[in-house]
Amino acid sequence: MKIIVGTRGSKLATTQTMWVIKKLKKNYPLVEFEMKIIETKGDIDQEICLEDKGIFISAIEDELLEEKIDMAVYSVKDMPRSLAGGLCLAAIPRREDARDALLLKKGYSSIEDLSKGAKIGTESIRRGCQIQVFREDLQIVSIRGSIDTRIRELHEGDFDGIILAAAGLKRLGLEEHITYCFPIDQMIPSPCQGILAIEVKKDNHLLLDMIQTIEDPISTIQYQAERAFMKAINGGCQIPMGAYCMVEGTHLRLKGLLGDAEGKRLIVKELNGPIGSQEQLGIELANVLKKKLELED
Repeated sequence: MKIIVGTRGSKLATTQTMWVIKKLKKNYPLVEFEMKIIETKGDIDQEICLEDKGIFISAIEDELLEEKIDMAVYSVKDMPRSLAGGLCLAAIPRREDARDALLLKKGYSSIEDLSKGAKIGTESIRRGCQIQVFREDLQIVSIRGSIDTRIRELHEGDFDGIILAAAGLKRLGLEEHITYCFPIDQMIPSPCQGILAIEVKKDNHLLLDMIQTIEDPISTIQYQAERAFMKAINGGCQIPMGAYCMVEGTHLRLKGLLGDAEGKRLIVKELNGPIGSQEQLGIELANVLKKKLELED
């Protein structure tokens, strides 16, 4: 049996895909897996907003529907609000570190060391707004490209620091570049940051059963809560938004962030509930934050 796995061609995307293949290969050693690189709209057009959901997915979904590939692996936070008809998520494997990481230029050891007006590179309005909560003097400067490119620009370019997802750095074995990981209470991550999606056709029952053997229950609950939150917010590329679900025994704590388009006002709220209420909790938290933000207009 041979399974063709679709992925973007970036170093991170292929590394994540190989991680999933390795997990499946452990359970199904006789199955042959082949990785297929697919170029997406987000890879071709570097000017598109990174949080414009779907730019890294639609070309991959087309190949799934046309049965040119059997399954696809990508980051959940790149997913649009709804999958293409006929497709589904087969499973959510174990989540990597969800936090945001601060990487500083040589000579700096903490965010407090940065001089007034220091330049921090990020393409995320969510990250930029939150870091300015405790260092409003910092300049937020746009930076794009692969993780390797951004790290190189940090040390060679006009940046004093950059903010990246800890998950990507850890998956690529680049932890040594991390100066500091922001606690969730300091910087709420993007919903589902660090979670991978494995997508297949709904009617591929054999493959669905295979992939579900690597599902992680805790990561799945986090996905359901944070994904419901994101869909209920229904915000665009320029809306600061974050969510993180903490699973503590049979209890859930969902922390959410929502801001205005200018990033001048940020609302943070936490709701609690039992396991089983994760999607309802996500929707409720989104509605609470939206109402509170509207009242402050």
